[in-house]
Order: sequence, then structure tokens, then C-alpha cells
Amino acid sequence: MRSFLKLIFGLILISTFIGCEKAPQKPLKVGICQWPGYEPLFLAAQLKFFDYPVKVLRFSSPPKAYQAYNSGAVDVVGLTADELLKHSSDNNSISKIFLVLDISHGGDAVVAKPTISSIQDIKGKKVAVESSVLGQYMLQRTLDNAKLTHDDIDIHNIEIVDQPKAYTEGRADVFVTFEPSRSLILKQGGHVIFDSSMIPNEIVDALAAKPDTLKNVPKGIAAIKRGWYKALEYMQEHPQKAYTMMGNLEGIGAEEFKESLNGLKLGTKELNRKMIQEQGLIEPFKRLQSMMKNKGLIEKELDPHQFIGN
Repeated sequence: MRSFLKLIFGLILISTFIGCEKAPQKPLKVGICQWPGYEPLFLAAQLKFFDYPVKVLRFSSPPKAYQAYNSGAVDVVGLTADELLKHSSDNNSISKIFLVLDISHGGDAVVAKPTISSIQDIKGKKVAVESSVLGQYMLQRTLDNAKLTHDDIDIHNIEIVDQPKAYTEGRADVFVTFEPSRSLILKQGGHVIFDSSMIPNEIVDALAAKPDTLKNVPKGIAAIKRGWYKALEYMQEHPQKAYTMMGNLEGIGAEEFKESLNGLKLGTKELNRKMIQEQGLIEPFKRLQSMMKNKGLIEKELDPHQFIGN
């Protein structure tokens, strides 16, 4: 009888343990496109720096990454500030930035054939630009500085991944582009006539998520931040290995990848403290929204504080 009771008690303990065992954590999916400033996220994933199930997914263009985010296929999206403002205005749905990945300081550029010496010379020329908000924004800022309008140029929609080949084939004279296509076109003889260093702090790349995600998966969000910072530390301690790994993802060599970072200010802890905790993004967002509204890129301006997470 005593043995029988022990058996029953043991079975109860086992079933209780199984019932209390935690279900596997659902991976937090992060959607990004190809861009040097995003690659430390893949570096963190490859080196297993995330101490929470995080899956980083690559998309061929910013619109496709945001489409996946908007449909719920990914939980977090990498995007530029202008894209965040555009989609929020269009969809009346706020997403919050919780990690600044980089500030473009030359990485986004307008590259032209050698016969075109300045942005004023693009008048009447074929200009290639991708369909993203960022592409349209960079084109608008170029035209503003050249004192030209859309009617002064011949616009051709060419996605970023197709631009180097389009340059080779002579399908356009000018390319609104970014890395790694920027470097690939420069290798073919193109030269920069305008870039993001001329419009400082206007192009910010960041990770954003919906308020519910930030609230319901705080451990996952915190793990992404820790993994990101750990990847930046690894880049400092093992630069050759890091540049080689990330260059492979971009389809370029280690030295080329290193050079591509020259056009960026990566999102260190200090930069994020200034931009998010101290709300350094607010004033650039105000200027950006005002400019986008004046140019018809968004219909209305929203309170920029709504876009800042923690």
C-alpha cells in the first residue's frame, strides 16, 4: 500500500512539473533590408549575442521590409525616420523607435556619370531612384539644393539592388542610391554630387516596434539592444573578422565594408542616450516633418514625442 501511494505521489509530481514547465519562447522577428548600418544585427545573430530568441530577416528593399512589418510577419522593423513618419501619417498608426542604429553621414548619396559635375547639371537627365520613401526624400532634397523640380528631370524607377547593373547598361545618368550600391557604382566611374553629409541628422536609421510589442515583449526588446551593443564591441575588438563577416553579407570585401561605414555614425550607447533618453531626435523630427509636409510627402504632422520609445 505504501509503495502504491509513493507511485501515485510520484506521478502527481511529474505531471505537475510538466504542467508548470514554460512553453518555448516565440522568436522576436526583426525585418531589415541591405544596408551597412544594419549588418551588426546580423553579426550579433551569427555570433549568438542575443540572449533571447531573436530572428533577423533580410528583405530586398525598405518597402518590402515595412510591408512584412505592417502585415505582422515581423515584430520589429529597421527603417529611416522619414519612412517612419510617412507610414505613420498614411496609416494613422504609431510605431516607436527604441534603438538608433546609425545616422547617415554620406552613406546615402546621389551618384552621377563623370560628364555630370554638379547637381545643377542633372536638369534634363535620366535620374534613377527606388520606390522607397527614403529614395523619394533624397531626390527631393537634391532638387531643393539644385533649385530644380521634378519636371526638370526624367525619373526612372530602378530598385537599389538593380542600380549597379543599370549604371553599366547606361539606363540612367544619375542614381539616388545608398550602400552597397553606392560603392559599386563608384567603382564603375561614377562620382558623388550630393550626399547625406550635406543634410546632417536628417536620415536616421533605427529599429521601431508597435507599442504593444514594446509592452508585451520587454525582455526581447532589451535583448536586441544588448546584442547590438555587444556586436559593436566585437567590431572594435576584432575588426578584420567583423568586417569580413559583414562584408560577405553585403557582397563586398572587408576593406570595402569598412569604407562604407565612413558614411555612418553607428548607434553607440552614447548616441542612443542623446537621441532617445535625452530626446535628441525630437528637433530633427520636427524639421523633417515640416519639410515633408511642405513637399507633399505627408498629409499631416504628428507629435514627434509619440515616435520615441525607451
